[in-house]
Amino acid sequence: MPKDALLYVPVASWVVTVPAPIWLRADIRVIPMNYLVEMLSRGRTVYVMFITRKAWYDAIATYCERNLTPAHQVVVDGLPVMKIYRVSLPGL
Repeated sequence: MPKDALLYVPVASWVVTVPAPIWLRADIRVIPMNYLVEMLSRGRTVYVMFITRKAWYDAIATYCERNLTPAHQVVVDGLPVMKIYRVSLPGL
Protein backbone atom coordinates (compact mmCIF):
# COMPACT_ATOMS: atom_id res chain seq x y z
CA MET A 1 0.00 0.00 0.00
CA PRO A 2 1.23 3.49 -0.74
CA LYS A 3 2.12 6.00 1.96
CA ASP A 4 -0.91 7.42 3.84
CA ALA A 5 -3.21 4.66 2.57
CA LEU A 6 -6.76 4.33 3.83
CA LEU A 7 -7.90 0.83 4.77
CA TYR A 8 -11.47 -0.42 5.25
CA VAL A 9 -11.95 -3.87 6.81
CA PRO A 10 -15.55 -5.11 6.40
CA VAL A 11 -15.12 -8.63 7.84
CA ALA A 12 -13.79 -9.19 11.37
CA SER A 13 -12.41 -5.66 11.55
CA TRP A 14 -11.21 -6.14 15.14
CA VAL A 15 -8.53 -8.50 13.81
CA VAL A 16 -6.93 -5.43 12.22
CA THR A 17 -7.99 -2.54 14.45
CA VAL A 18 -6.89 -4.03 17.77
CA PRO A 19 -3.28 -4.85 16.78
CA ALA A 20 -2.99 -1.99 14.23
CA PRO A 21 -0.61 0.09 16.37
CA ILE A 22 1.80 -2.85 16.42
CA TRP A 23 1.29 -4.57 13.03
CA LEU A 24 0.39 -1.80 10.58
CA ARG A 25 2.65 0.94 9.33
CA ALA A 26 2.02 4.18 11.20
CA ASP A 27 0.82 5.95 8.04
CA ILE A 28 -1.96 3.43 7.23
CA ARG A 29 -5.30 4.59 8.57
CA VAL A 30 -8.09 2.08 9.27
CA ILE A 31 -11.45 3.71 8.56
CA PRO A 32 -15.10 2.85 9.31
CA MET A 33 -17.79 2.33 6.64
CA ASN A 34 -19.25 5.85 6.89
CA TYR A 35 -15.79 7.35 6.33
CA LEU A 36 -15.22 5.05 3.34
CA VAL A 37 -18.07 6.67 1.41
CA GLU A 38 -16.85 10.16 2.29
CA MET A 39 -13.25 9.47 1.24
CA LEU A 40 -14.28 7.87 -2.06
CA SER A 41 -16.49 10.87 -2.85
CA ARG A 42 -13.47 13.13 -2.24
CA GLY A 43 -11.49 11.20 -4.82
CA ARG A 44 -9.33 9.19 -2.41
CA THR A 45 -8.40 5.61 -3.08
CA VAL A 46 -9.34 3.18 -0.32
CA TYR A 47 -7.99 -0.32 0.15
CA VAL A 48 -10.55 -2.91 1.22
CA MET A 49 -9.14 -5.96 2.99
CA PHE A 50 -11.13 -8.95 4.18
CA ILE A 51 -11.02 -12.64 4.92
CA THR A 52 -12.97 -14.78 2.48
CA ARG A 53 -15.92 -15.64 4.69
CA LYS A 54 -18.81 -14.86 2.32
CA ALA A 55 -21.53 -15.23 4.96
CA TRP A 56 -19.99 -12.23 6.76
CA TYR A 57 -19.58 -9.93 3.72
CA ASP A 58 -21.13 -6.48 3.73
CA ALA A 59 -22.18 -4.69 0.53
CA ILE A 60 -18.64 -3.38 -0.08
CA ALA A 61 -16.99 -6.80 0.19
CA THR A 62 -19.66 -8.28 -2.08
CA TYR A 63 -19.14 -5.48 -4.62
CA CYS A 64 -15.37 -6.04 -4.61
CA GLU A 65 -15.74 -9.80 -5.09
CA ARG A 66 -18.16 -9.39 -8.00
CA ASN A 67 -16.64 -6.43 -9.83
CA LEU A 68 -12.95 -5.97 -9.04
CA THR A 69 -9.70 -7.87 -9.28
CA PRO A 70 -7.74 -8.22 -6.03
CA ALA A 71 -4.61 -6.08 -5.75
CA HIS A 72 -3.25 -8.81 -3.47
CA GLN A 73 -4.47 -12.04 -1.94
CA VAL A 74 -3.16 -14.62 0.49
CA VAL A 75 -3.60 -18.18 -0.80
CA VAL A 76 -3.44 -21.26 1.40
CA ASP A 77 -3.69 -24.76 -0.09
CA GLY A 78 -4.75 -23.24 -3.41
CA LEU A 79 -7.63 -21.15 -2.01
CA PRO A 80 -7.65 -17.42 -1.20
CA VAL A 81 -8.13 -16.76 2.52
CA MET A 82 -7.67 -12.97 2.46
CA LYS A 83 -8.03 -10.38 -0.30
CA ILE A 84 -7.11 -6.73 -0.68
CA TYR A 85 -8.85 -4.57 -3.27
CA ARG A 86 -7.98 -1.07 -4.45
CA VAL A 87 -11.22 0.91 -4.66
CA SER A 88 -11.79 4.34 -6.19
CA LEU A 89 -14.63 6.09 -7.95
CA PRO A 90 -14.13 6.41 -11.72
CA GLY A 91 -13.77 9.95 -13.01
CA LEU A 92 -12.60 11.50 -9.75
